[in-house]
Parts: sequence; C-alpha cells; structure tokens
Amino acid sequence: MIEALLVLIVLCVGLISNSLGAFSLYRFPDVYTRIHGATKCTTFGTIFVSCSVFLYAFIRFIVTGEWRFIVLIIHGFIAVLVLLITNATSSHAIARAAWRSGTRPEPCAIDALLENEREIALKSKAAAKEALI
Repeated sequence: MIEALLVLIVLCVGLISNSLGAFSLYRFPDVYTRIHGATKCTTFGTIFVSCSVFLYAFIRFIVTGEWRFIVLIIHGFIAVLVLLITNATSSHAIARAAWRSGTRPEPCAIDALLENEREIALKSKAAAKEALI
C-alpha cells in the first residue's frame, strides 16, 4: 500500500512538471524563454514519470520475481538517457535557428540594478552642476 502511494506521488510530481512545461509554451513571451521553460520542465517531469515506472517495476519484481520488470527498468533507463541527450540538443538547435533568423530576445521589463546606477549617476551630475554654480 505504501509502495503504491510512493509511486503515485512520484507520478504526480512528474505530471505537474510536464503540465507546467506545456503552460510555459503558452505563457512566456519569446522563443528563448519558451524553450527554456518547456525543456527544463518536461525533462524534469519525464524523469519523474520514468522514476515512477522504475519504482513500480522494482516493486513488482520483488513481489513476483518476474524478469520482465527488470527489462522494463532497463528500457526506461535507456529512454531517459536518450531524452536527456535529445532534449538539450533540440532546444539548442531551435535557439540557434531562431537567433540566425533574426529573432532576438525581448528586453527585460525592469533591471533594478541598472536603474539604481542611473539614479546615482544623475544625482552625481546634479551635485557636480550645483558645485559649479
């Protein structure tokens, strides 16, 4: 019973993360942030979904002793390795193609440090003008 609950929790974490990755495609403003959100969330989510499969297969192997569950673990592990390689490679290729096509990232709305430096520079200029007068 506790094993099934553990598998369910790990599966739900993976599904929530994959859902956030899909939502990031809708929510983020440009191609670069969309790639980042979708790649990170779906990689993390798919690893957790695979971990739930690993846990389930390991528990079923302990209970039944059937080797087909070990084969399931091996296939899942290979799928995770392929996912890690292809997800990073494809997101890099998409970002490079977007850059080469002239798509640039949207500027940040507010850069607090830059704004603070500008205020300091304006105050120092104003102080220098008052000193001259």
